[in-house]
Amino acid sequence: MASRQTRRVPVPKSLLDGEEFAGSHYSWACELSAPDAKSKTAEQWGRAVFEGAPAPVRGFVVLGWTQVLRLRLGPRPSGEHILGWRISGPAPGFGKEGESLLLESRSGLITAYNVAVVNETGVLWATAVRFNNPVGRLFWRLAQPIHQLTIPRLLRRAARTLERDRA
Repeated sequence: MASRQTRRVPVPKSLLDGEEFAGSHYSWACELSAPDAKSKTAEQWGRAVFEGAPAPVRGFVVLGWTQVLRLRLGPRPSGEHILGWRISGPAPGFGKEGESLLLESRSGLITAYNVAVVNETGVLWATAVRFNNPVGRLFWRLAQPIHQLTIPRLLRRAARTLERDRA
């Protein structure tokens, strides 16, 4: 099994130029090194990251999303949602079918987007958050370090799971 590394990377310009990221107060991205990433679609990666997390982790993040950030999540499980996040389509600037995924959720506090982009070198995960009021800014400051620790770990775990499924 290959070692999977994640590293923080700049948010791609094509995302920053898109409507979802252009007005964001916070944007962040990391990339998982995985040369075989394109063997799965961006949606499969998104599901493996969020829905494939261990039950206690899923419970913790859903609790944070719904009780702290007050995000209104959709049905779980669902073909139109990933762990309650609405699948809004491909990410701006990444038009090829299956190579990108845009997830969206909103509350009175924030509007948040998660993007997965699968390419030849791995998987890029980017997040944008727009604060809908000052309380949203405060609550995101509490959630931000957890987000930045959790997403890279969930990406690495998803890579191991998807690799095991291929074997």
